Amino acid sequence: MGKFSPHMEPALCSGIILSDSVIREEGTGKMSLIGCFTVWNAQQFPLLVAPFYVTALLTNLRGNVEQIHVTVRLENPQNGHVLTSVSGNMRPGEHTFDPNEVFEIPFPIKSVAFPSAGMYAVIVLVDNEAIGKRAIAVRSLTAGTISDMEKT
Repeated sequence: MGKFSPHMEPALCSGIILSDSVIREEGTGKMSLIGCFTVWNAQQFPLLVAPFYVTALLTNLRGNVEQIHVTVRLENPQNGHVLTSVSGNMRPGEHTFDPNEVFEIPFPIKSVAFPSAGMYAVIVLVDNEAIGKRAIAVRSLTAGTISDMEKT
C-alpha cells in the first residue's frame, strides 16, 4: 500500500449494500445483488424512490443463539427523523456461530420519500442496538448540473 496525504485516510465502509434487487440462488444460497448504488439523483423534491433492498452483512456472532432481531432504519441525521424502518428475526436454528462467519441479510424497503437533497443515514440495529451505519447521498440535479457532468 502507498502513502496517503494527511487529509485522506481511506477506510472500508460498513457492510451495508443498497441495490435494486436481490436474488438468492436455491441450493447454494449465493446472493446476486442487482443494480447496486450509492446515490440518488433528483430533478425535484420530494423525491419518491422505487422499492429497493438494503443488505446487511453481519459477523462476530458467537455461540448458540435462538433468535436475533435485526432492524434497518433510514433516517435524516440532521434531525433524527426516521424516513422508514424494517425489521426481521434471524432464526439460525441449531446453528452454533463462529465469530468469523458472515451472514447476508437482505431487507426489502418500500418506496421512500426524501423531502430534500442531502446526506441520509442507513443504520443497522441488532436487538435494538445500533451496530453500524453508512451514508447515502440524495443529490439535486438541475439542467446546468447535468450538462456540466456530461462535459467531464
